[in-house]
Amino acid sequence: MEPVRPRPDLPAGAAHQKTAMRTPGGFLDDPTLPTQRYSTFQAPVLAFSIDDDHEATKASVDAMMAAYPHVQRRHLTPADAGQDHLGHFGYFRTAAQPLWDEAITWLTQPSPSQGA
Repeated sequence: MEPVRPRPDLPAGAAHQKTAMRTPGGFLDDPTLPTQRYSTFQAPVLAFSIDDDHEATKASVDAMMAAYPHVQRRHLTPADAGQDHLGHFGYFRTAAQPLWDEAITWLTQPSPSQGA
């Protein structure tokens, strides 16, 4: 079991967003979102989830990304970066730098509309 870590108080809006991310439909269950337009989004998307991220779980990221037509999904473990723990923000810490190469390569390649 993961140790309990103190967390700062969250504004109500942020707390609602965090709760929404953990529900099966995630943000996509929000009736105010124009989700019908998501399927027309043509840019490629590379979406990561982290095995020990309890804020944005694999299931919630999968649910969010299901609305977009051009998604590449990656699910990473802390071991992929040679770490014991990454959590929600660990991907952005220097210790996770081994994971960045894939994203950098993906970002620097031409999109299909630009041609290879």
